[in-house]
Amino acid sequence: MNDYNLTNNNFLRQFETKVGGGLAIIEYSVQERKIFLSLLSEVFPYCLTFVLLFHLSGWVFSTRWSKKKEIQVSQFFCLSQKSLAMGLPIASILFAESEENLFSITLPLFCVHFLQLLVGTLFLNVWKRRVEATENGK
Repeated sequence: MNDYNLTNNNFLRQFETKVGGGLAIIEYSVQERKIFLSLLSEVFPYCLTFVLLFHLSGWVFSTRWSKKKEIQVSQFFCLSQKSLAMGLPIASILFAESEENLFSITLPLFCVHFLQLLVGTLFLNVWKRRVEATENGK
């Protein structure tokens, strides 16, 4: 008798096992699978909170690390823009065997990256005014 390793994929509501080089799937729910927008609505508030806290900490630390406004601006934006560039390759390596897990891990990552860009553009005018005020005050 063959010994099979049965794994539970909660995201797709199914059991999975490798059989003869292929993947055998047993679905255990007749409910509809979650669609992209419903997943996004669950993840979005957490991502927004994370991004706002991350940008706020970037703002605080950039003012402590440097007195020059130009350097503070570059630190503010560089501190917060590494998530997708670093996270996607790492997630692809860690979850290469299961595309479903890769999607569920990278969805918040894409959401966070989009919000980082959005929040960064909102802060852009604030930083621009601060730098111009410093240059005009010299």
